[in-house]
Amino acid sequence: MPAPTLPTATFDPTGVVIGRKSLITITPTGGTATSLLVDYVSHNGGLTMGFYEAPGAAQGAAFVAGNWEKSRAELFKFKCKEISKLITLGLMSGSVVATAQLFIRDPKDAVSTVAILSEAFACTIFRDTGDAAFEAANPAEVTITIQSNKDGAVTLTHAGATA
Repeated sequence: MPAPTLPTATFDPTGVVIGRKSLITITPTGGTATSLLVDYVSHNGGLTMGFYEAPGAAQGAAFVAGNWEKSRAELFKFKCKEISKLITLGLMSGSVVATAQLFIRDPKDAVSTVAILSEAFACTIFRDTGDAAFEAANPAEVTITIQSNKDGAVTLTHAGATA
């Protein structure tokens, strides 16, 4: 048997994003928009897949015959040092129902260039578990979690805009 031919695949370094010093615009329900300067930490698409099985040939072992998107719990995490804004938003002691838009920068790009832009989406924002240190050697920094309340995935655009 001849060796199979591999499909063409190339690595595109321009598509790599190192998120840092980004911006989030948060508009609490019935409130005023606030922008936070943040460091991008992570994005968890939170997609859980369901599947169904069918019997194999000649009633052999079952195989996965199909699958579907079962549930989604999409989370974005950012570190923020703007404690006074977090207190005003109520994020130091509770959660906030809001609309958020993410402007994730890549420090390799030009100043004020956004590498990943999100649509404005409904969400709940809360402080991640963990301590907030208040000391001279280590300025206060809190991790906030933005949990999407959108029906479906948050739309992200690569190199979509400038801030």
